[in-house]
Amino acid sequence: MLDIPELDTLICSHLGQSDLARCARVSKKWHAIVTPFLWSSFHCVEVSSSTTQQRAFATLILDDYLHEHRQHQSTQSSHIHPPPPSPSLPPLAKYGHCVKTLPHPTTILECLQLIIDYPSPSQQPLDQQAPQKLTRHGLMRHLYMRCPLHQHYQIISLSDNDLKEDECVKIIGEYVVPGLRNLVIKNGNYGWVKYFKPPLKSWKIKYILKHCASTLEVLSIEMNIAYNEELDEVHQVLQQPESMPLLKCLALTKLGNSSEAFLFWLWERCSQVERLELSDFDNVPQSLVDSLPIHMPNLYSICLSALRLSDEKIAALLSITRNGWKEVRMTYFNGLLLQRTHRVLMEHCLTLEKLEIHHCNKFNGVQKAQILAFSPNLHTFSTPRDNWHEGTSYFDAHSFIDRDSQTGELRTWACEPSLKTLKICITGVPWPGYHAVCGWRAVQETYPGQAREIQGHLYDRLARLTHLETLWLAQENRVDRLECLDMSLHSGLHKLAGLKELKELGIERLKTRIGVQEVQWMVDQWPKLRTILGLEKQSTEEAEAVEWLQKHHPEICLSQW
Repeated sequence: MLDIPELDTLICSHLGQSDLARCARVSKKWHAIVTPFLWSSFHCVEVSSSTTQQRAFATLILDDYLHEHRQHQSTQSSHIHPPPPSPSLPPLAKYGHCVKTLPHPTTILECLQLIIDYPSPSQQPLDQQAPQKLTRHGLMRHLYMRCPLHQHYQIISLSDNDLKEDECVKIIGEYVVPGLRNLVIKNGNYGWVKYFKPPLKSWKIKYILKHCASTLEVLSIEMNIAYNEELDEVHQVLQQPESMPLLKCLALTKLGNSSEAFLFWLWERCSQVERLELSDFDNVPQSLVDSLPIHMPNLYSICLSALRLSDEKIAALLSITRNGWKEVRMTYFNGLLLQRTHRVLMEHCLTLEKLEIHHCNKFNGVQKAQILAFSPNLHTFSTPRDNWHEGTSYFDAHSFIDRDSQTGELRTWACEPSLKTLKICITGVPWPGYHAVCGWRAVQETYPGQAREIQGHLYDRLARLTHLETLWLAQENRVDRLECLDMSLHSGLHKLAGLKELKELGIERLKTRIGVQEVQWMVDQWPKLRTILGLEKQSTEEAEAVEWLQKHHPEICLSQW
């Protein structure tokens, strides 16, 4: 090893555990340098690791715990009997200060449970060695005390199973979450079982938040919370924490009526929240909705997903911001007419920058075109079709073209100078000569040349979006789809020559007519193009196009969906 600590650190940080172990056996000098790195992490101890590894980790903690107990007994009796010769220190006592990374608390408890339930035959009964009844929580607390320099988590996910025992909650609060930035509290069960579990007691979440409130930036709660002032007061968290000054994002999932009181308490501590996510709710009390603008005045982003609410209630949730929404995401509202919701969205067009509407098959093309036409700051617009539902989730061609009924000219959209990402599913383009493909009927021309005329207008509309960086015209359904742009030069692709900023093109599951000439034109006219999604070898022309790109432009990624 070198005599320059910075270089020693750089070298050792790139070595694996086995290499570090070999280096430690070279000499005393190397041993002194390498050992802190060898003990810096217990990353090999995971839930998926072998029982032997887990038991070895738990034994390491137990041996140190018992050694400390014997030392304590020896100190107390030294005034009566001379102390016996001190045995060598156990490894954790020697190198605990070197440990930087510890396993997840759940993993630690599971490892410790092994040696409590199934002690090694070579060990004396634990109740004869320990000063009192040995518990895995006592051992876990001892581990954290032995490793005072362990790095605190930046992000951690805790289930209700992790917080089931009161002592575990206190250990996690004191040793695990200080300095935390992202906290997820979720239901530890899956399937129908999770719906029958009792709510988590509010004092447990409050106790955890109390120890990370000053640093927490993202909080996600995915289960019911039972508010109980008496228990909160017993555990001294009735009004704790008083605030969470850095909290910017709050995500709530599956919180039922029993959580209403807790949500009121939580709202009052979220004055700096800017993004709110609500998922899988059956009901959101109007009183909670009314209090949101008071307690979260800085909201500018909202995500609503799978809310079993009426159009009126969703519109009310979208009306809570004081300064206008910049980002709106709505998912899984199939079958729900969103007329009032659309009217509220239109009120936020002047501030709207990002709009994602997925799996909402009643959000029609006219409504989408109106938002695009009146949103001068919009940079992302994403409304792909969902996998299972038919209907107006598509952006029909006539609505997307959006021509003035009197002049016949394309209407000017306010988003034309700002839009950078466009993900839509255009439909309704006639395909002459095709009647049915994979069970889907192709739209037929009502007069000769209609297909080329409609495609020309679609290209004209897209050509106005000169700042586009991502363009997805892809389908999400499981069969190839007609009624789309065929992306050939003959149909008008050359009109998109002005999209000089385009980096990503998505044509997944579209029935296109892209050949070598088309990809050559794309490479020439779109100098920043780096990804084409969905260009497959479904025809001879596409196969030749793929081969040409792979040979002449391997830097362009031809990814599948």
